[in-house]
Amino acid sequence: LADLGYAGLPDLSPSAEAGILDREYHYALDRSDGRAMVEIHWNVAARHFLLPLSIEGWWDRAGTAQIHSRPVPNLSAEDLLVALCVHGCKHMWQSLSWSIDVATLLERHPDLDWDSVFSQCGAEDLRRIIYLGLNVACSVVDARVPPEILKRSRQDSAAAALARQVKAELFQHKG
Repeated sequence: LADLGYAGLPDLSPSAEAGILDREYHYALDRSDGRAMVEIHWNVAARHFLLPLSIEGWWDRAGTAQIHSRPVPNLSAEDLLVALCVHGCKHMWQSLSWSIDVATLLERHPDLDWDSVFSQCGAEDLRRIIYLGLNVACSVVDARVPPEILKRSRQDSAAAALARQVKAELFQHKG
């Protein structure tokens, strides 16, 4: 990445960089021309987020995608849905594009293995994060969530209430 013009934080001492790598879950690199940024992730969320989520098997289940005729590792649709929902939740679904990402994934993978998605949810908190993401994507961009999954997600009253709040804040007129 350095050969392509990417660099990390300027003037970072080796010990400060080691601290970031130990405490954080990603590292951002910017190009010197300001045209692009790359985030290298080794987890989905910071430790203080306290997610009961293990990404151990994600690369074992990964497939490949072609980018400029090159095969690139790509998360399974089920793991990507979990990652997208966690990402949106971390940022309180402030960007409409994150709901579109979930909706697009569901449209491209109508045969999603929902048992696999929910098998990653060892705790109610992670299940709620997924239900929230599905509720937000459905109510904000009319995502095609299978009826039985949508029903379950709407039965989580906290996730449904949070989704209504997210939608209201996304479309709140500020001016």
